[in-house]
Amino acid sequence: MACNFVKDEIYKLNNIEIIRNAVQPELYKPTKCEDIRIGAIGPFLKNSWGGEQIEKHIYKIAKESKHEIWLIGQIDKDYVELFKGFNNVKCLGRVKDFKETLRNISILFLAYPDNSICGGARNKLLEAAACNIPIVSTPYGSLGFEEQDLIMTGETTEELLERIKELEDYKLRKNLGKKLRNVIVQNYNYINETKKLIKIYNSL
Repeated sequence: MACNFVKDEIYKLNNIEIIRNAVQPELYKPTKCEDIRIGAIGPFLKNSWGGEQIEKHIYKIAKESKHEIWLIGQIDKDYVELFKGFNNVKCLGRVKDFKETLRNISILFLAYPDNSICGGARNKLLEAAACNIPIVSTPYGSLGFEEQDLIMTGETTEELLERIKELEDYKLRKNLGKKLRNVIVQNYNYINETKKLIKIYNSL
């Protein structure tokens, strides 16, 4: 997903078409999780943006929040050890069926640090949104997603905790999830982006 500052520069050029990251919405079913269950997606490795998420935000949130947290993806053994005494944290590691795992969380947590500004992992946001899952994110976790008003954003751990508390409201969670799903179907559908790509090839 192109970062905003890159897109701004590209739009100044002539004859440029941006092919956005996209998903096949019909492959993603709505979340079946009715309670608050937070999902964070790795890999969570030392000296990486994933590890920084744990050290800067997730560990503190796990200590202060009663809600269940799933850590999805490869995780360093030191982090597994770190959470051993936490009843509300599950280190799932790599999962066989990512789409089905998504359907078992109710909030996606994307606490990307500022050094991940050009990271290419924002498909996680699109996939979660396609499952009607609201997103709590730092500003860097949702770069490239134009509908920023649908993202629950915070920069500090305290702000991110507050966004999570706001999503304890069941109606808010469901309404936001539905809006996100609609945006994915309309604006991040693979069919639309494929048409753009075909048009480019046909013009060569």
